[in-house]
Amino acid sequence: MGAPEHNAGSRDRPDPAAGRSAIDRALVEFTDGARRDRSRRSRQEHLDRRVVAELSGTFLGTLVDLLESGAPAVFVAGSGVHHRGIVAAVGRDVIVLRPPGDTRRILLAPAFVEAIRRPEPARPREGPVVADGPGLGSLLDDMAGDRPRISVTTFGGNRFMGTLRAVGEDQIEMKLDGGGDSMTLALPAVAEAVVEP
Repeated sequence: MGAPEHNAGSRDRPDPAAGRSAIDRALVEFTDGARRDRSRRSRQEHLDRRVVAELSGTFLGTLVDLLESGAPAVFVAGSGVHHRGIVAAVGRDVIVLRPPGDTRRILLAPAFVEAIRRPEPARPREGPVVADGPGLGSLLDDMAGDRPRISVTTFGGNRFMGTLRAVGEDQIEMKLDGGGDSMTLALPAVAEAVVEP
């Protein structure tokens, strides 16, 4: 008679239940079950927080989240133009974008932005979100001394290109390209301004 056959795989693996009492086995099963329950609860809580954040999210909160994270995003403007950039500032009436590898600054009125495409959803936020960045008028006023080239789009869909000359309390003065005429624009009408250094 030959030697009894052995399953090679089972010979090398010890039986985890061997040598344990019924109480030990019950404790192992209990702790494994408790660990699985904790893991399941943690996943559910994470999902619940995400759902609450999505339901209670605000546009301003999303903008501030992008400002804090430094993540690039694509902003779809009311003109149909898509601007890709990193949010550099969020003010009460302006979003400042810094396009990657570009020295231009894109100033957008929040009401002119129709959608934002970004890699990750906004993070949950607690409490009110405040836009404490500079306003559109003060930003343009700071830039006007350098006489930068500027392209302005109004909420009415008009587009003007030229040199920024001055910014008043509620207006912008430009010297238009081409004929060199002067143009006065109402500051509240500005939906988008692309400023070149």
